[in-house]
Amino acid sequence: MSGMGGVGKTALALKTAAMAARRGWFCAQLFVDLHSYTPTTPPIEAATALDTLLRQAGVDPEDIPPGLEERAAFYRSALHALTQAYAQHRPVLVVPDNAHHLDQIETLLPGPGQAPLAGHLP
Repeated sequence: MSGMGGVGKTALALKTAAMAARRGWFCAQLFVDLHSYTPTTPPIEAATALDTLLRQAGVDPEDIPPGLEERAAFYRSALHALTQAYAQHRPVLVVPDNAHHLDQIETLLPGPGQAPLAGHLP
C-alpha cells in the first residue's frame, strides 16, 4: 500500500491481518516497522528487521546468526518451521511497515526455506 502519512495504511494492514488470522488463512503474523518515515528515528536495517521478526517467531535471541545472509536464511527456515508446525501448513503473514524502498523489504520476503537448524527453531 502507498499513500500519504496518517491516512490509516498501517491500521488497514493490521485490521486486514487480524481478519485473515481469524479466518485461518495464516498460521502466524509478524510485523516490523522499518521507520523510513519517522523523523526522529533512522530507518531500520535489514539485519535488525530480521532480528525483530525472528524474535516474534519465537526464536531464542542467542540462536539468531550475526551475519545478514545467515540471518536471512535462518529467517526463511523459521518461517518454514512455523508453517510446518501448523496442521494445515498455512503460510506466515509478514507485514513490513513504513518501507521507503524495495531494498528494505527484499530480505524480509518469505522464500524457499532451508533445512531447519536443529534445536534452534521454535
